Amino acid sequence: MKRILAAFLSVMLFVLPVSAAAAYKAKAPEANQNPNLHGAVVSPAENVKESKTAAPKGTKLPAATKAPKENQKPRSNIETNLLKMIGKSDGDPVESTAAAPEQPTATPTTLPKPNAGSTVKTSLLEKMGDSNAAKISASPHTNHKENPSPAVSSTDAKDKSKSGSSNDGTDGAKGGNQFGAPAEAASDKNTGNASAAKTPIKENPQGVPEPKAESAVLMEKETGTILYEKNAHKKLEPASVTKVMTLLLITEAIEDGRLSRQDMVTVSGYAAGMGGSQVFLEEGEQMSVNDLLKAVAVASVNDAATALAEAVAGSEEAFVARMNERAKELGMKDSTFQNCTGLPAEDHVTSAYDIAVMSRQLLKCPFIREFTTIWMDSLRDGAFGLSNTNKLIRFYKGATGLKTGSTATALFCLSATAQRDGMELIAAVMKAPTSVDRFETAKSLLNYGFANYQIVDVHPEQAMPPVDVELGVKNAVQPVLAKSSRILVEKTAVKSLTQKTAVCGKVQAPVEKGQKLGEMVVSVNGQVRETIPVVASEAVPRLTVGGLFKKMTELLFMKEK
Repeated sequence: MKRILAAFLSVMLFVLPVSAAAAYKAKAPEANQNPNLHGAVVSPAENVKESKTAAPKGTKLPAATKAPKENQKPRSNIETNLLKMIGKSDGDPVESTAAAPEQPTATPTTLPKPNAGSTVKTSLLEKMGDSNAAKISASPHTNHKENPSPAVSSTDAKDKSKSGSSNDGTDGAKGGNQFGAPAEAASDKNTGNASAAKTPIKENPQGVPEPKAESAVLMEKETGTILYEKNAHKKLEPASVTKVMTLLLITEAIEDGRLSRQDMVTVSGYAAGMGGSQVFLEEGEQMSVNDLLKAVAVASVNDAATALAEAVAGSEEAFVARMNERAKELGMKDSTFQNCTGLPAEDHVTSAYDIAVMSRQLLKCPFIREFTTIWMDSLRDGAFGLSNTNKLIRFYKGATGLKTGSTATALFCLSATAQRDGMELIAAVMKAPTSVDRFETAKSLLNYGFANYQIVDVHPEQAMPPVDVELGVKNAVQPVLAKSSRILVEKTAVKSLTQKTAVCGKVQAPVEKGQKLGEMVVSVNGQVRETIPVVASEAVPRLTVGGLFKKMTELLFMKEK
């Protein structure tokens, strides 16, 4: 044994300088070298293309002549020897044409029962060209997700008659459908983008009564999928539904720590003078952010909304500028705001689609439903009563909000939200002729959504096996799904939902946390609905020369035993 170890150490003294020189030369590869390194992922097309320029088809090149991929270290002689010792050698000559990929570890399952012959259209290996994934950018497939005065006071109606518009506090005025797809409002509140609709789940949905409104949209909140639309992008006056954006900016300020619900706000003369629905704030009066927020969410009052806007931005003008910036961040291309209240103003417009987008974003606030689900409450130690302008809160099962609005020119508008069986829907209605029409239209849209769709949790039936890591400080890394696997499907199609998971068999270190190792493809009726990346759960650094020496020594002793 001592002789073997002495001989091994003697060999190492010779190999280390040689391998170091080889690694140095490999840093400046010739332009015509094959760029495909063992373990690096390239598409079959790229592989073939490089092969044609490097050598005629069928020509064999030694692995040592391969140029390293960018940011990928070349293998030294020590590493190659180590791989040979552990049975993972790739030092033999390889074809210059695209190598046949190694079969991945696949875990096909069915939820709940597959239709005969349903398959995943494109396998992971067809995309990769090699089962030994190095680093793939995660790029998931995207489908293509009655009106009483709020202030119980006799002077309320008197003030509203002065202002000339009800702005949702009272009935201020009396008197082409297409199936869409996801509108991804960004989860990051500072860099949100709305992705364009790509693939509708179904065209011309049946069973939806014609909305008694100028425009309407039904959206599923979690995926952002549009289930129904009518004149979705028509620009109309939103009245007090404007306050969805006002509430969004206020709640984001609270979440960011710029504002606290316990902070006391001193009311300005400008805020106290706001017309329309109000709680009759007086100049110099102090009220907590929590109570002002409740007044806006429940009773849709304008003076409280303005006081909060000033508390967040310093002035209503600055706050409105931020409203328009936030609208652009969310991809709301149909919206222009002129004030934070929704009182009539020239070019103060939005669309049913944009209302659904900003409503979806507001619903991400963890505490907003504490206010939007209140039916009746009070301010000033019970001296001033509030009642919710949204009648669905009391009369519709699962209602969670969100905001009403009405003026003489906007007529009756509504963003109605409700949740049942783990799925929340958003019904945006604009310019309904009467208050009853807006609520009935919203109810019919919500009923259609709950009757025809559901959210299904899709995941591999069995735990995904660890992926072997070559030349890493750890021998394997655990693959995990990169995001939520909740899928929106029609109830009639649940039994045709299938999923197939493909994960590469091995990967070369270094491995980054979140590095793509495979994917799970979800299909409905044989059509791909969603592709979810499978990624590394942790980082695995590459072995150093010292680590390689230690590992080889351990292997020698293991073989000796």
